[in-house]
Amino acid sequence: MALEDARREVDLAFTRPDRRGLAFENAFGGATSFLRRRYTKDLAGVDLAVTGVPFDQAVTHRTGTRFGPRAIREASALQPYDPPYGWGYSPLDELEIVDYGDVAFDYAKVADFPETLTAHIRTILAAGAGTLTLGGDHYISFPILRAYAEKFAPISLLHFDAHSDTWPDDDFTRIDHGTMFYKAIKSGIVDPATSVQIGIRTHNDDFLGVNVIDAREVHETGPAAVAAKARKIVGDRPVYLTFDIDCLDPAFAPGTGTPVWGGLASWQAAAILRDLAGITLVGGDVVEVSPAYDTTGATAIAGAHVAQEIADLPLRLDPAAGLSHRQASPVAGFFVGQIPRGSGGSAPGLSPLTAAAGGVKPSPMLPLDKLDQITRRFGFVEARLSAGAEPSEIAALGREHAELKPVVAEIAAYRQALADLAEAEAMLADPEMKALAEDEIPTLRARIPEMEGRLRIALLPKDAADARPAILEIRPGTGGEEAALFAADLLRMYQKHAEAQGWRFELLDLAETELGGVKEAVARIEGEGVFARLKFESGVHRVQRVPETEAGGRIHTSAATVAVLPEAEEVEIDIPAADIRIDTMRASGAGGQHVNTTDSAVRITHLPTGIVVTSSEKSQHQNRANAMAVLRARLYDLERSRADDARAADRKAQVGSGDRSERIRTYNFPQGRMTDHRINLTLYALPQIMAGDLAEVIDALVAHDQAARLAEMEG
Repeated sequence: MALEDARREVDLAFTRPDRRGLAFENAFGGATSFLRRRYTKDLAGVDLAVTGVPFDQAVTHRTGTRFGPRAIREASALQPYDPPYGWGYSPLDELEIVDYGDVAFDYAKVADFPETLTAHIRTILAAGAGTLTLGGDHYISFPILRAYAEKFAPISLLHFDAHSDTWPDDDFTRIDHGTMFYKAIKSGIVDPATSVQIGIRTHNDDFLGVNVIDAREVHETGPAAVAAKARKIVGDRPVYLTFDIDCLDPAFAPGTGTPVWGGLASWQAAAILRDLAGITLVGGDVVEVSPAYDTTGATAIAGAHVAQEIADLPLRLDPAAGLSHRQASPVAGFFVGQIPRGSGGSAPGLSPLTAAAGGVKPSPMLPLDKLDQITRRFGFVEARLSAGAEPSEIAALGREHAELKPVVAEIAAYRQALADLAEAEAMLADPEMKALAEDEIPTLRARIPEMEGRLRIALLPKDAADARPAILEIRPGTGGEEAALFAADLLRMYQKHAEAQGWRFELLDLAETELGGVKEAVARIEGEGVFARLKFESGVHRVQRVPETEAGGRIHTSAATVAVLPEAEEVEIDIPAADIRIDTMRASGAGGQHVNTTDSAVRITHLPTGIVVTSSEKSQHQNRANAMAVLRARLYDLERSRADDARAADRKAQVGSGDRSERIRTYNFPQGRMTDHRINLTLYALPQIMAGDLAEVIDALVAHDQAARLAEMEG
């Protein structure tokens, strides 16, 4: 909007014709809308409704926080014109954000306030928008959570604060800002096991099972580690994010009413919030900004930036999945049911991509706006690499560039195919070109669904561990010596497969029987996509054959267990020295070169879990490093399992006890047959498979997994 157009408007906070983008206006003039968005009660097509709750119940709570919503709005006025984005896109262009105004309540009837606020939030959610609430006393989170509980209970809570606010109070009618999360947990609204409190720096005897990352841990481990830990705890559950401004140190936010030093710096809070990309955010609030304590306005500025970070969070690319959360999310929530329709005047329901292709509408299951986001992200990564990224960034950006490049090429080909089809269909009206068009159209119509299928697979959320090296563990199950011999065959099979793929195969521990069987084998496999390819090998493998020890020629059935774990890094799994016991010993084996003459073998026992790992190579120092790597992998896998009950149940069903009846795969030597029972795949190529040719088996398992996840996302 030009200056002359702006002069004819009353105030763009009330008359803005487009809810996206920026327009010419005086940054500090007029109404104090959040980010200079339009004030409106019309929520049709809105992604995010910002609303204020000017509540502090006089002197019994944070005095002056009733003025917080106005102060945050005023402080946000300049942010759209000086955007701290750096992500290759403007959130204000991507989202329809409106200022819904403040909740109206009777100050003389404080007891009615909680239900009034719950009804207010319920109205916004029912219209299909998400909420970003500006407070107000922190008590407001409880009535808001009650509205969200009607859709998502139990919900996971990401709580930034100096205090835990879980002090006991069983009077649920009492309005108090130190007990609201106690009430939310006790009433089943919040799931403490998948909730996280960040920045806590005051004492509480009972956190009710909520995971706590206190301020000291933030300072010692850094924002990236804190965000990664929080993402792992909440998993893919619906998350409500509440940010009490006194999470920040008073030096950065003096208007908090909490004069306790040691809090987070503003850069730490910003880094954590940005690194939370990928969580399933369903709503958020910023509370306890009190202008009465801060005449400089610094606290309100901090609150405004925190609020914008929360608003922008669902747009950011998940570093693990390569997708923004809004499309990858399994639940509707923040931007409930809304997929922004793109800027540039596209017709409702059509992305800019579809409009550019002449109105040809591809599969409705393909999230078209994601294609634009991925293309923009690729351009941003490429520009960062060309401009000379920081050394600490180069490796991560290089990996991301390599992952995105084939996807972006497929997107470009898909766009071209849509445009070609639109052009060919238009040529049907030209008698001279009709014959040529009729030849091209069937080919294009056949190609486009194939391309959409490949793109849907590319857009599937990725397991964050897929790119990691793998720890392979093989043990004999039922069947005695024959089971140990079969375990040795499996070890050779995986070693040959790794060599064929160009992966590095490192044997960390091997205990053998007198006949050359395997009692236990642990190996580390490193290479591109190792865990992504091998993770489906976990389970019980059954063999049917005549053992070498069988004189009568009878077929025996034996079993061996295979576990494939993603390798964990030291920064992810902290193992205190007090939690482990390290024993050294001489290696045992089949004799000769298998026996060490020094105490070089190492056994490490993790006391809290009882996990025992060993390594028996020649170097005691290397054995200790190997054993710690295996222990970290097992503890990392244990944490992954605890964070996802469904995955834990699946793993138990796969690995089980090693009994022959709990099988995922059967190797029948007399028939030369391998059958994978999970996908009903039978191949009569057993000699080749045992020689390491597993590509056809693994490809089938990967395809089956992709099909199942596509069906889950689309159905």
